[in-house]
Amino acid sequence: MKITIVACGLYLEIAVSLCAQPMTVEQAVSYAIINNPEVQQATAELQATKAIRWNALLPENPEFYVEYEGLRGQHIDWNHDGERKTGIIQQIDFPLSYYYQSQRQRLEIKRQAFKFAQVRLNLVCDVKTKFYEMLKLQQQIQNVDELYRLTAELQRKAEKRVELGDATAYEALKMQVELAEVDNYRSQLKQSTHLAQREFNMLLGRSAYDSVIVTGDFRFRRIVINEDSVTQLVVTNHPELQSLRLARHQKSADYTLAWFNLLPRIGVNYFQQRFPDPADSHAWGVEIGLSIPIWSLFKERGQIKAAKYQMEATQFQLASRRSVLRLEIDRAYHHMEIAAEQVTNWQTNLMPAADELVRIATRSYEEGEMAYWEVIEALRTMFRARNQYAETLFQYYQKSFELDRLAGFQDDKN
Repeated sequence: MKITIVACGLYLEIAVSLCAQPMTVEQAVSYAIINNPEVQQATAELQATKAIRWNALLPENPEFYVEYEGLRGQHIDWNHDGERKTGIIQQIDFPLSYYYQSQRQRLEIKRQAFKFAQVRLNLVCDVKTKFYEMLKLQQQIQNVDELYRLTAELQRKAEKRVELGDATAYEALKMQVELAEVDNYRSQLKQSTHLAQREFNMLLGRSAYDSVIVTGDFRFRRIVINEDSVTQLVVTNHPELQSLRLARHQKSADYTLAWFNLLPRIGVNYFQQRFPDPADSHAWGVEIGLSIPIWSLFKERGQIKAAKYQMEATQFQLASRRSVLRLEIDRAYHHMEIAAEQVTNWQTNLMPAADELVRIATRSYEEGEMAYWEVIEALRTMFRARNQYAETLFQYYQKSFELDRLAGFQDDKN
């Protein structure tokens, strides 16, 4: 019993250690594709559709029957009295209807495959977006740690100035309050990080409270995308549009099958008949009949019209969704370009200027040329610039992943 407990404890320790290892975006995507419940559900639905792909070619179940005639008296010999007829009846639809039913089932398999591709595509984009959000939060926590360090150093200088009589106690107290506000903001960022980690774990198919550490290069890399090429890819490759095209073909098959319901059904009856005279003779026979759908002429009219209108509705849905995707691509592309310009501006102009402002303000404060509140304002400006840079950079990558989703990209760009 002790050995079992030690082994379980060792297993848990190893599992926790593995979960806490740094994870790259490629590893996160690969892990999520295997373990995410929505992908597993889409896979199971696809396999379930494939499992019944041959059902469309099968006719209805045959009917076995036994028929007796000419039985008399109270003591009946079932084997010799009267006539006995045993047989099997098989109903067969018009042959072409099996082809269209099979065609519809093949289209359903393809549609489920595109549905699986869409679920996988959404997951990959969501995982990448959440991964970069966590990288952004890590960067912002580093920024606030740097702000805390500089503010604490400024507080120590203020306390020395108070001891030397060059400043009032109010100045040191103000620095202390400023330090507490920075620490409070750092706590808020850590809470946001914990929430993002839980959401990230849910995408990976793990427990929300598993430990996770992400590692990656959170720097600006210009992604060259041709908007016209992306729009063309939407028309040809997007899984949702592919699924709608297949749905349109399915409705066309339904429309054809509705017409086939007006055709006669073939009934084949293969039987053996026994006669009491002479000497329990037997005969074999075959009966072939046609089931004329007289009343279906009225009943199927509504089905035919409904199938026709459903086919037209799917066509309109496809055209509408294609237009919406094009509009969303145009919006995401322009937002991405705006974010790229803003990131470049923050990186080349605003952030260096904010860093220089802090350097000048700190030196001037030490020399007595600036007041403490001017240094605090300089530190806040630097912190806002760095945080805004991280936020804008995240928005840039977020829009690039959104373009991947809209265009139906399946490659692992990060």
